[in-house]
Amino acid sequence: FFKLCVVMMLFLHVPGVKGDVTVSGYDQQIKIDKYIWDVNRSLIPHPPGTKMKDKDVKFSAPKVSDFEIFATLSPSEFVQIFARTLQDGTSDILFSVTEKRPNNADDVDANDDNNVSFRPVLEYRLIGARIFALRTIGDGITVQHTFHIHYTKIEMRALAYDEHHKGVAGAPVSHDRVY
Repeated sequence: FFKLCVVMMLFLHVPGVKGDVTVSGYDQQIKIDKYIWDVNRSLIPHPPGTKMKDKDVKFSAPKVSDFEIFATLSPSEFVQIFARTLQDGTSDILFSVTEKRPNNADDVDANDDNNVSFRPVLEYRLIGARIFALRTIGDGITVQHTFHIHYTKIEMRALAYDEHHKGVAGAPVSHDRVY
């Protein structure tokens, strides 16, 4: 009986910040709990009293949001992110969405990190990025940190895997943000 357990893990590489992650391939990155990012386009209204067909519908230019990152940072990670928030200048930040997979079909315990590997399924490269806001929320039991990343260009690529589990990188898609 084969059971597939797939768990996603999110990692963030910020130049100059030494994260606490020890996962092979993502050493010294920051583990992310969740993130918010969106792209939207508004419908441009047509003149009143005119009938339009679907092919005549027009949309505004895309609006691409900043990234909002949610993480439970260690004290060391928090201090480093705080220092980066205060700095001027930009760098490229890599954000990886990974898939946690058993090393073989018999190792199906997704909670046992000794018998799993992580492989990227989606990567975002934030070019000209700057951390510009940092918030800490504590309730006496846990502390959650959020920070915002502004960037001038985003490159995104999905990675697929063939039947032999060899990675096949898709072509990157990029967007220059216009203000």
